[in-house]
Amino acid sequence: MAVIARKLAAFANAFWRDTSGVILPYVTMLLTVIVGTSVLALDAARYMSLQSQLQNGADALALAGAAELDQKSDSITRATNAINNLVTNGTLYGTGDHANVQVSSTRFLSSLPASDSSAIAAANVTTDATLAKFVEVTVTPVTLNTILPATFFGATANSVTTGAVAVAGFPNTVVCNFPPVFLCNPYETAGMTDSQATTAFRTAMGDSTTLRKQLRVDQSKTGPGQFGFLIPPDGCTGASCLKDWIGRTSPRACYSKASVDLNTGQKTSVAGGFNVRFDIPDSSLSGSPNANYAPATNVRKGYVWKNSGNNNSWCNAMQALNDSNGTYTVNNQADSNCRQNNSNAPAPTGPMALPEDTFSSSTAIQGNGTWNCAAYWANSHTSAAPSGCTSTPTISRYQVYQYEIANHLVGESSQYKCTSGAPGCSGACAHPETGSPSCAGAGVGVSTPDRRNIVVAVINCLAQSGAIGNGATANNVPVSAFAKFFMTQPVGYDGANSNSIYGEFTGFATRSDGVIILDQVQLYR
Repeated sequence: MAVIARKLAAFANAFWRDTSGVILPYVTMLLTVIVGTSVLALDAARYMSLQSQLQNGADALALAGAAELDQKSDSITRATNAINNLVTNGTLYGTGDHANVQVSSTRFLSSLPASDSSAIAAANVTTDATLAKFVEVTVTPVTLNTILPATFFGATANSVTTGAVAVAGFPNTVVCNFPPVFLCNPYETAGMTDSQATTAFRTAMGDSTTLRKQLRVDQSKTGPGQFGFLIPPDGCTGASCLKDWIGRTSPRACYSKASVDLNTGQKTSVAGGFNVRFDIPDSSLSGSPNANYAPATNVRKGYVWKNSGNNNSWCNAMQALNDSNGTYTVNNQADSNCRQNNSNAPAPTGPMALPEDTFSSSTAIQGNGTWNCAAYWANSHTSAAPSGCTSTPTISRYQVYQYEIANHLVGESSQYKCTSGAPGCSGACAHPETGSPSCAGAGVGVSTPDRRNIVVAVINCLAQSGAIGNGATANNVPVSAFAKFFMTQPVGYDGANSNSIYGEFTGFATRSDGVIILDQVQLYR
């Protein structure tokens, strides 16, 4: 017993004197702090990740909407559809209805405050699609349940909530592969701001009656309805350089909507760059017309065969102009020798380009929209005319031109032919005109891009008069729009206004028109 007692006493004494576990209480207390801090850090990381995901989603939604804000009448509708339907962004911590980023509200803005720190005011907000340049997207906040039991520390809820807002805009468009030509907005009037003039142009582009009214533009001054030239990438602004740039089938050049440089001085010898589109050669354009300076698919223009020495070909054709008596003289032959086979066809008794409008004066830039489509059709075709092609038509010249192409009527011969047995029947009028390009060779005429439907930069020249001035050049001038202008006849065809371009606007430039369009969008907030 004594031995057992001694052993128990020794164990008790050793246990009493043992200090190896003295740190355990401290560890127990610190573990609570360490685990709590770790869980807090994990919750913070989850919160920051969720907020980043929501912000990324808001940014993507705003950019998708901004890409549609081209200031056309349906831009807000398209932007809203893009925001609601085109972009889906998931959140790692969202569940149920919040598995994807949800849009809480959208506002369209015509402007932004000068300072990023300033709140967006009601004056910045617009519902006008033609003025909307920015979009603000607010996403639905998402609640995140925390791992750390916050109520243990006196908080009211074991969750946190975060959201996001983004603002994006459509500051610029770059368009490539079109000739360096600008046209002053013909629908701008004195006193309009740049924005108002742009709205007037877009309104006109949406009115088919306005689009049927022929425009006659020239280089005489820098005002509504006049045209001039953009400075091309090589910086060459002389007439010969511009003629080459204008005539090219694929001009490798890009121009920014935000800012272009203008060459506003008159260049009266560039007509050949436009006229190669009608299968008319120009000796300075490397054997034009050819693949590099291609004609359009349809080049009917009211010209006659030239029969003089060795020059008897369509490459040396001559235009048939009315003389003072309203009749035609071709190669010094009276029109009695060269007249239509169909005696019932309306005058004139000669080949016809698409007829001109009546202009109120010799300086008027816009016609009255009335032209004799029936006379043109009877003169050029024996097939049925398209609907609306009457003496007071309800269709445009461009629609007639397209109808000829779509219905394979380009190759039909003009009814301006020799009467059997008439004097001079072997001369000029023995070769009736068709719309097929023959000088350039078979298959060279192109339809895309439509060579007679040229893309031009439209400038609000009155609103930008301070930048343009009266000099030969003007730098950093904004573009109102890139639009298509259909040439109805060669430059110089009318004689009296030999440097004028006659045509019709046919709409805004699109990627299907053979141009490259680069929309530039960016985040602002």
